[in-house]
Amino acid sequence: MTPEHHFENTKDQYRARLLSSLMLIVGPIGLLVAMAPDLFGSTENVWEDPEVRLMLFIMPIIIGIYWMGRTHYYKWLSYATVIGAAAAIFVASVPDDNAADLWATSFLVVPILLSSIFLSFRVTIGVIIANLIGVFVFYQYGLKLSFGDVTVNALAFLIVNSVIILLSTYFRDLMELENQTTLTLSESRYRGLLEAAFEGVLIVENGLITEANAGIERILGYSPAQIAGRPVQDLLEAAFISGGEGVVDSSPVESVARAADGAAVPVELVVREQAFWERRLQVVAVRDISERKRVEAQIEQSLHEKEVLLKEIHHRVKNNLQVITSLINLQMEQIDDEEMRDVFRESQNRIRTMALIHEKLYQSQDLARIDFGEYAQNLVNMLLRSYRSQGAGVEVVYLMDGVWLPVDTAVPCGLILNELVSNCLKHAFVDGRRGCVTIQLHALPNGDYQLAVADNGVGIAPDYEQKMTASLGMMLVQTLAAQLAGTLSISGEDGTNITITFPGKKE
Repeated sequence: MTPEHHFENTKDQYRARLLSSLMLIVGPIGLLVAMAPDLFGSTENVWEDPEVRLMLFIMPIIIGIYWMGRTHYYKWLSYATVIGAAAAIFVASVPDDNAADLWATSFLVVPILLSSIFLSFRVTIGVIIANLIGVFVFYQYGLKLSFGDVTVNALAFLIVNSVIILLSTYFRDLMELENQTTLTLSESRYRGLLEAAFEGVLIVENGLITEANAGIERILGYSPAQIAGRPVQDLLEAAFISGGEGVVDSSPVESVARAADGAAVPVELVVREQAFWERRLQVVAVRDISERKRVEAQIEQSLHEKEVLLKEIHHRVKNNLQVITSLINLQMEQIDDEEMRDVFRESQNRIRTMALIHEKLYQSQDLARIDFGEYAQNLVNMLLRSYRSQGAGVEVVYLMDGVWLPVDTAVPCGLILNELVSNCLKHAFVDGRRGCVTIQLHALPNGDYQLAVADNGVGIAPDYEQKMTASLGMMLVQTLAAQLAGTLSISGEDGTNITITFPGKKE
């Protein structure tokens, strides 16, 4: 049997602890007081004294009473000890006994009589009156003692102890009345808060629902009486509400509740564990999020429709740009001048550069950004096919950081890359010269980006600054760099190295 788990309420538990503690503390003191004359005033072997042996025999009984007072047998024990207390008074108050023995016995009688704290004040008065009458009748008529002997010894002894018991019982009732009033006010306030809560609230103990407010009836259709005592898992799909140890305060989590009509209701739960005396309770706040889920589904559907529409736009733009390149290609077939054909080819490549971005966006799950490293490789491969004769012996090296650029940054960067790589293929490797083109894109620690195109070809002419103003391609590079709010730097050591540094856009 496990103590402390069979009490009807916490008030009885407190009383049982008080009684058992008094028995364990005061009882041995009474034994020592009663044994003191034999221990210190006798020359005989104290352990052979019958009184000492009796006291030692009583000690295990007191310990047993202490243990029983902490179990669900405490009420029966209290009634039995009241009867035992009356019998002890009869024995201890016999006039022939030693006075020290008489008053030492009070250490045993008082805690035993204190078991009457489980009795009402009226019942306690009745027990005391019965004891007074019983002692008076027994000693005066049974033992034929004089009225004075009875009064001086037995009645005086009993009256002193009875006054103690009456006072303790009276003040106990006053304290309990005050505590009950406070508890009633607290219960009323608690009930008002529980019922006023907009969300549903469940009180769970050991996985079972012990209480519910009106909000649960509004959300799930169960009245508090219908779900009291039911496992919480019958209502909520939440494994962490178990009532076991180790459950901590949780953040809001989404779950599904089963309504009275069998419907699944999306809910949001907040579970907090509360310690109530030695009980572990869980307070579960339940919020109906059906409307929020409906709105979220509408928003998700709307976003999906817009994504489909945006992808279709990118697809149509790409197709229109391809139509334009096809028209330019038809026009090129009517031109015999090779220099003019090169001009048209450069325009085609610029259009394909923009069309490739729309193609990547159409194929991507992210409609706002593209993987510029993958895009750069596709763009350069397209240019190598366009300038297959010039780029036959050219190796391309990609040094990319896996940078994703937004569309309004990727378009000018793509056009810049188109112009710079085209210039490398057309001018850096003349007369079938073999070489290498290196393309780099890095994210800098300060949030900027750096795009660089370098080759190990013939290098740049000394008057390259004048030629830049005359070249449409380089003029376009400068304009696009300014559009990106970037800086352009050109180096002519070991070929040509052009670097553009531009700030990243804050998302």
